[in-house]
Amino acid sequence: RSQTDTIQARGALASSRANFIRVMGYAPENLPTPANTPVLPDTLEQAIEIALANNPGIISARNRQLSSEEDSDISFGQLLPELSLEASTSEQEGLGFAGNADLNEDQITLNARIPLYQAGAEYSRVRESKKRASQRKFELQDREREVREAVTQAWENWQTSNATIKSTQDSIRAAEIALDGVRQEQLYGARTVLDVLDAEQELFVSRVNLVRAERNRTVAIYNVLATMGKLTIHELGVETKLYDPKEHYNDVKYQPIGF
Repeated sequence: RSQTDTIQARGALASSRANFIRVMGYAPENLPTPANTPVLPDTLEQAIEIALANNPGIISARNRQLSSEEDSDISFGQLLPELSLEASTSEQEGLGFAGNADLNEDQITLNARIPLYQAGAEYSRVRESKKRASQRKFELQDREREVREAVTQAWENWQTSNATIKSTQDSIRAAEIALDGVRQEQLYGARTVLDVLDAEQELFVSRVNLVRAERNRTVAIYNVLATMGKLTIHELGVETKLYDPKEHYNDVKYQPIGF
């Protein structure tokens, strides 16, 4: 059983290292345990409120809804009268038959366009845009509910991991006391060597479970941040250069070809 557990552990380690290299670009060597973890809100309600304001999925759905509402207004505008005002001025100087001839001309034109008959095409587009706007509204509501669910699940996983760590720490202390007692009993012949090995195995399993619980808590914390829309370089304070879209725009806006 020990040999089987060792093979499985080595396989899991190799898989984890490969995943780390794929994400980070280098092999993990002597990685320290994170000293500090991000600070989370005090309550679940605060986390949900932050998520509804910052989650990228909600922001995207909200912008799609606003865009569809603007499209609906544009479609409806095709049914309304259209007014346009044009102004022009011209000046001419030159010689004529009787001498110098100067010509100044100013013109103002007001045009009105009133749609009378469009075969129902515009009305169809208005109805279509309104239905699409209604669809985007329901999509936003659905996305908000999904985010609420995701935040709640991540929050409860975090709370569960905290409780698991506490119970596992208590289990380790109990296993240490039990192991000490079994060793004392074994010295006086009341327990066998196998009893001592079983007690040592119990303590070892508890310590392994503590490491796993601490790992799960760290992952749960970052899952909460992700659902809140706070898993960003700026929010985490990562020491790296931030991408500035304005800088890229300024580099290409005056280029004649575009690349």
